[in-house]
Amino acid sequence: LWHLAELIFIQVSPPGYLAFNLCSWFYVQSQEAANRAREILDSANREQSSHILLHDKLNNLKSWETNKDFWPTVLSLVLQARCQEAASLLVLHSNSNGRGLRSLRQLLASMPVASHAEKEGMWTEYGAQFSQAWNYWQSECEHRLSSGEFDHVGGDPASVDFIKLIVNILSGRTSIWDDPRILDVTRGSRGWFFRFVSFVFYTDQLVNIDGLSSDLDRWLALTKKGNMEPGSNFDQSVDALITSIFHVDLFSFVRIASEKLSNWWFIAHFTNLLNHIYPGVLNDLQLTHKQDELSLESCPKTVNYKSNAKFNESLYQPVDSSSLVEFFLLGYVESLASETSLLSIALGYLDHCKSGRTRQSTLLLRHAVPVSTRATNWFISQAKVRGLYSTAEELAKLNCRRFTCLSLQSQEGSIINSSNYSPICISIGWALMARDYSMINRLAELSLARDNGFMHKDTLNETITSHASTEVAELAAIILGFCRGSSFDEPSNNNKVNEVNHLQLSPELAFLIRYAELQQSFNDGDCEGAVDRIIDLLVTSPGNSLITTNSTGQDCTNSSTTGFGLRIPTRLKIRLLAEIKMNSK
Repeated sequence: LWHLAELIFIQVSPPGYLAFNLCSWFYVQSQEAANRAREILDSANREQSSHILLHDKLNNLKSWETNKDFWPTVLSLVLQARCQEAASLLVLHSNSNGRGLRSLRQLLASMPVASHAEKEGMWTEYGAQFSQAWNYWQSECEHRLSSGEFDHVGGDPASVDFIKLIVNILSGRTSIWDDPRILDVTRGSRGWFFRFVSFVFYTDQLVNIDGLSSDLDRWLALTKKGNMEPGSNFDQSVDALITSIFHVDLFSFVRIASEKLSNWWFIAHFTNLLNHIYPGVLNDLQLTHKQDELSLESCPKTVNYKSNAKFNESLYQPVDSSSLVEFFLLGYVESLASETSLLSIALGYLDHCKSGRTRQSTLLLRHAVPVSTRATNWFISQAKVRGLYSTAEELAKLNCRRFTCLSLQSQEGSIINSSNYSPICISIGWALMARDYSMINRLAELSLARDNGFMHKDTLNETITSHASTEVAELAAIILGFCRGSSFDEPSNNNKVNEVNHLQLSPELAFLIRYAELQQSFNDGDCEGAVDRIIDLLVTSPGNSLITTNSTGQDCTNSSTTGFGLRIPTRLKIRLLAEIKMNSK
């Protein structure tokens, strides 16, 4: 269908070229004749090469015309306008040197063909000279047929019948196109379109695009195509599409393709190609036909669609009435997006839509729940690549909520596993990525509230105490890493100071940042730095300690900076002293 539609709607074919191009489409779509011709010629060459002596060759001549595929193959090649190949096969006939067969081979070999290919026998220039050559050649075919030159050719009745049928075709006669032998080599009654292009080639060689529709009407009146038995729904759809192509009815072609085909791959890609070559041609269709004739109701319902409700979701927001290309592209994207494995392809198609960013965000949010952490990271990366940073934050919030539930369960003691990352640490990582500062504060408070093992070490289970202590250390390291700008890719660093200041609005978060720095000083053996951090935390009072970022994005301490009144609770100071005592042992 694509090849045929491209020939009619896109390519510009002058008179003579169009008819041959249509036969070339027939040749490409039906390769059986070419394959059988190749097999017959190869077999003949092998047989001749096995007989070295001339005497053996003369005594072992094979009658190839008795092969059941010989004459159907010759007939098919003639219908496909491959007359040179047909003449090559006729050489194998046992009576090939007879007058009638030599005359037929001469006619086949001398047939003028208009083509862009610079081959022997091809006319690369069309016009009056080609028209005269074609008319002269076809009148010669008619003259030889009428003179009875082929009445007793070939030496056997089958050869005579096939040769006369072939010469009738070459002469352009219109009364032979329902012959059963022609139907047999063109896929029966369902292959009417193959016979039609052959009919055009031999009866209206100089046809142009404007005359193709009238040729189709003439063909339908001459043949039994209108009375043939209905085939499957797919066959009927193909018939309707090909009929609209031969009628050069672009609107009907677009409408039928969008309604009848199983998905919108074909119509989305073809209209996109058509619009690139002839900009605005589809917009003209919208202006000359009612818009409701091409609506979402006509979208093919494939098994991939989850439900009609899914199909009509926000992905299908109103589309500009002047852009059928985007309309069909969105329909194809929706069919792709119904399978998560094809989502990356769907997002790629939306890169070429004017309203693609909104729909990309909708697709990502639709497919992100419920999914694995790895899949969510992939969704977020796809959003960032396309500059959808707010969508990336929404995706992070979805996963944050997922792990927050586990964090609340672990608070009750139902989930404690020191061999894995703590749910609260995973949750706060997603919360930082989502810029959900209220959730960050809540999770920090939750973690520190249950980390009282140093205050009641004698009464708490040792496993729980160890887990809570490790959780606080991990949580502090995550927050410190974020403040240093090492855990989240940003389109710009201009808002980094504001983000850090947001985090310091909570005393718990301010404590965790200093706690992480203290742990780092212990690990690095930096006693002076550790003392500075301890003093800074223990003497903090309203209007004192604040953490800021310098131009390089790294944190620094400014004990005299004012602006936020933060008080480190006494409970946390005692927690800090207990930690110092533990590390000094």
